[in-house]
Amino acid sequence: MKITRTNAHLEYRSRVEDFVGLDSEDKHILVNEGMEGHHAELFKEQDIERRAWTRHGGQKGFISYLKGLYRKHAIRKAKKGTNTTMKPFRLPRGYHRDVLGVSPPPLPSAPSQQFNPSGPEEEAPGMLPSATRIKSLMPPWLWDNCTSHLNQLDGWLQRKGRKALSAQQRESAMDSALEFAKNYPARDPPGPVQSPWVVALRRTLEDAPSRPHGYAPGQPLDGVVFLGKSEEVNIYLFQWDDVYLRRLFAALQAAIRCNGWDHAGWLSLRWEVYDKFMHCVGPKILYDPSRQRWHDSGRQWLVRDFVEAGLRQHCIGDTASSTAANCRTVLSPTRSSQGKSAM
Repeated sequence: MKITRTNAHLEYRSRVEDFVGLDSEDKHILVNEGMEGHHAELFKEQDIERRAWTRHGGQKGFISYLKGLYRKHAIRKAKKGTNTTMKPFRLPRGYHRDVLGVSPPPLPSAPSQQFNPSGPEEEAPGMLPSATRIKSLMPPWLWDNCTSHLNQLDGWLQRKGRKALSAQQRESAMDSALEFAKNYPARDPPGPVQSPWVVALRRTLEDAPSRPHGYAPGQPLDGVVFLGKSEEVNIYLFQWDDVYLRRLFAALQAAIRCNGWDHAGWLSLRWEVYDKFMHCVGPKILYDPSRQRWHDSGRQWLVRDFVEAGLRQHCIGDTASSTAANCRTVLSPTRSSQGKSAM
């Protein structure tokens, strides 16, 4: 789900510094058919939300902040009276119930094909009413990713001259996604403690290398390694190379030693690693209609066993002195140009 810089200011009250270090893209937005439109800078709404949580001490702090703003808005509106028009109070759609005590207004039953940067991803066309039940049981971020992929899959099928997914096929896919959702832990908000090692971890993530688009086997790679083709969904799989993984696991080790494995540490930090992996290396969450399976190559980063195995493999050791050595590696601003891995 994407959001414009303007809407981030209006809904999340983002400041200029909140956008520093975030990935963005420019997109041409057609407001009305026949008009020229304009260009907008788009950010992942999840990134904007996490910055808001960090600034206000977590999700509850952000909700309290919005409630305070709404009370002030209501007081001003009452003082001006009913004859005076005021701009409506803006807030993210997902916070209507927590802040206003009511559900957000329903989405249009037939969403426009134009890009809507201020709202959630457009609903999958032709979805049956039972999708409402499935959506209510799934994490919003996963619902958005799955429905967005099905829309993209439809476009790919049509370009190949094949039929798009039927409403029944979509419902079956989302039923599978509901079961698939059980593999994911809850998304913990960023912890209130912002140690230097958490900052160092985020700096390390900002340096993460990316896989090339349109990769052909044998093509030279920088910072990532080719693992082969997945038989599950017929896609190419990649991983960061050993040079970057050593930096990343050293940063994780330092942050976990400082903040622990609980909500103040790894339980929230793992989602930042996952999001960066999915953006830079892993293909998006994908669906194989023939096997009726969903695939997420980044989910391993949410599993403690995988991270502990990586710490054992890539970190120098498990002593205080080795942690200090790893921390110096974390704070190194450049990646080594030697020894690309052959995993």
